Amino acid sequence: MSENLTGRFDPEYFIKMAVRTSRALEGGHRLGDFVQDGYRVVYENTKAIPRIEGEELSLPYFLQSADITTPFIDEASLVCVPEAEWLRYPKGRIREGELLIEVKGKAEKIAVVPPNFPAKTLVTGTCFKLTTKQLWQRSLLAAYLIGRHGKVLKDRLKTNLLVAYIAKDDLYRIPVPKFSSSLNEMVHEFVEASLEIRGQILAKQSEAELCMLEALDLKEWTPADPLTYTGRLSDFALEQRWDAQFYRPKFNDLTRLHKEKFDLFDLKGLLLKGRTVPYSSEGDIPIIRSGDLTDIEDETRLYKSNSSEPIFYLEKGDVLISSIGFGSIGKVHVFDKEGKFGTVSEVTVIRQTDLNPYYLAAYLRSELGQLQIERYITGATGQLHLYPRDVEKFLIPILSKTEQQKFELLHNEARKLKTSSGTLLEAAKRVVEIAIEDGEATAFTYLGQVREVIYGATT
Repeated sequence: MSENLTGRFDPEYFIKMAVRTSRALEGGHRLGDFVQDGYRVVYENTKAIPRIEGEELSLPYFLQSADITTPFIDEASLVCVPEAEWLRYPKGRIREGELLIEVKGKAEKIAVVPPNFPAKTLVTGTCFKLTTKQLWQRSLLAAYLIGRHGKVLKDRLKTNLLVAYIAKDDLYRIPVPKFSSSLNEMVHEFVEASLEIRGQILAKQSEAELCMLEALDLKEWTPADPLTYTGRLSDFALEQRWDAQFYRPKFNDLTRLHKEKFDLFDLKGLLLKGRTVPYSSEGDIPIIRSGDLTDIEDETRLYKSNSSEPIFYLEKGDVLISSIGFGSIGKVHVFDKEGKFGTVSEVTVIRQTDLNPYYLAAYLRSELGQLQIERYITGATGQLHLYPRDVEKFLIPILSKTEQQKFELLHNEARKLKTSSGTLLEAAKRVVEIAIEDGEATAFTYLGQVREVIYGATT
């Protein structure tokens, strides 16, 4: 019954590794010892608003767990909420430097709110947000909680059979290793170096967006978006759409500008749909779901299916579009992984060989492509859909092969930076794991072996 303050008797609580780790860390810190300020907001009936619509009204952003790719936050995928929510939930406002810990659902993700993050942002109630008394404590917690010892101790505290949840008191009681100041400083150095690469990644993304606007001669274009406008009955008959949003002038203006300056690539006949098959944490074929298109690089997040199932297999160069779900709909990724992967019916697949897939994906992710996606999304909040029959109507400007190649180069540069960031974070995690299992002397030996390799790879 030691440590078992809530009287747990379920077998999950007594997993051998969790018991061993807890005993190994006796006499150390508790997570709560590091916390300066911490809070989790419970929202009531919060209405999510599409990002483009919300930005037009200067509404606050809303950060969901799906936006987190440990330890980063995908700013481009944020949605918005009404201004009233910003006023009603002041403790849900995130601040630069806060550590976000997912405590509901899978309860696996960790992120640090970076500098220059949109200031007017609320964080989901599935995450606990906290500030530490000292910066090195934030780094240690981040490296420890994504490592196997912190993860197993966090997992054992999950309660509720339907939606797993970690209570604040249990979170604060998680044992944290007590290291020397020298080792803490090294862990902090690695974690901070990993986080600092974020700025370089964002710079590459901005460069791609600017490159797109320049290539399409739309750098100075400001889309017309009047409060009132008139539609033609013939257009209603042709499109079979009766919602006024579909006929906003900016959509037609974009199409007109593309047609005036470029030949346009037609997607008709190039679209495929995935196939939903049973999947779980076990299996031999990773399955990419709609929500996974935030980051398909991290294969540990993917569920798997058995090869005996009628899986829709992806091919290199396929461009994937998330076609369902608020917050994930409209995300775009190029599939370029080795090995066999499948995808579900909620993912639309563009399979073609005429355009560079990285250019096609960059266009669809850009402000211009998202305008086309926004136009054809149907349904109500929470039940949004983007059907292949509508994606077929997208018009893609055809650039020269040289211009298209630029976007593949920018993608590869951003991926290299992301890999470097992941390598640094993995090193910090391993240092903590080794120090817990084999002592600090062995951890410092490991540091000596990898330090030159890591910094050589990130220079």
